[in-house]
Amino acid sequence: MLFTTTLNQMLVLVIFIAIGFIIQKVKLVPENSSTVVSKLENNLFIPALVLNALMYTENILANSSIILFGLGVVAVTMFVGYFIVKSMAKDEYTRTIYAYGIYFSNFSFMGNAVVQTIFPQHFSNYMLFTIPAQILVFGWAIPFLLTPKDGELLNANSEEKTAFQKFVKPFLNPTLICVALGLIFALTGFGNVLKTNVPFVTSVVSGLANCMSPLAMILTGMIIAKYDFKNTIKKPAVYILSALRLIVFPLVFGLIAKLFITDYSWMVCMVCYLGMPLGLSSVIIPTAYGKDTSEAATLALVSHVLCVATIPVIFTLLIG
Repeated sequence: MLFTTTLNQMLVLVIFIAIGFIIQKVKLVPENSSTVVSKLENNLFIPALVLNALMYTENILANSSIILFGLGVVAVTMFVGYFIVKSMAKDEYTRTIYAYGIYFSNFSFMGNAVVQTIFPQHFSNYMLFTIPAQILVFGWAIPFLLTPKDGELLNANSEEKTAFQKFVKPFLNPTLICVALGLIFALTGFGNVLKTNVPFVTSVVSGLANCMSPLAMILTGMIIAKYDFKNTIKKPAVYILSALRLIVFPLVFGLIAKLFITDYSWMVCMVCYLGMPLGLSSVIIPTAYGKDTSEAATLALVSHVLCVATIPVIFTLLIG
């Protein structure tokens, strides 16, 4: 039952990806459309989704242990991934691309869409579980790992502004702000007050949140459509990294976790986080600085195609 449900949902998501691929390839949309959609996703729809998921969560302090569990999973993944990447790539830029793909799955665009549709009752816990990953992605990976050191646009005449841009500004992004707001609303009960007394506000938030999943998949297709994969598609590293992210990590972590974890929701969160394809930020961010992202785009393409088969199997084996 879970296999069929998951497979059907993956096929729906793939159709959305195909739509994005086709409309970009045949130029039904302007060349910069993926940039516009990406900004809408990152600055509006994903923050709304996070806020909508967290602001009504009850007993959030009692469930805070799942945040620590999420931190532990991310930490172990990064520790193991560091040595894998070090052995697979010699130049620093390639190591950076591989590292992001191993450290962080597409837990936001793809993960949110999958959990929201297949495991909606566990979605609020998934939001809590991925808070450490959100903080690491926006607070470290994007500004320091993926942003080229020679491409940072800093004001050399203002040391205070430089320090602000380096260490403070990364945390002032809409998603992390909405994580904080969602937690505050949940802890104070203000989210339920808004829902009862100002329902049109919460309707706007939920309406924006509902836009996230289909547009995220269309955006994935639009990004992939822009690259020529003739050379990079033949690289063994593309398939090794995809197999590690889609099969090895979720299976190994999941089988070990089954020995110690009895909470079904925790297993759902962990397997969904680990089983998603490689993240897209390794394509989007370096592109803004003129870097060659053909290999990162190939990783995204291969892992997103393969996940149609791997996710239903992994889900059935570990959480079915």
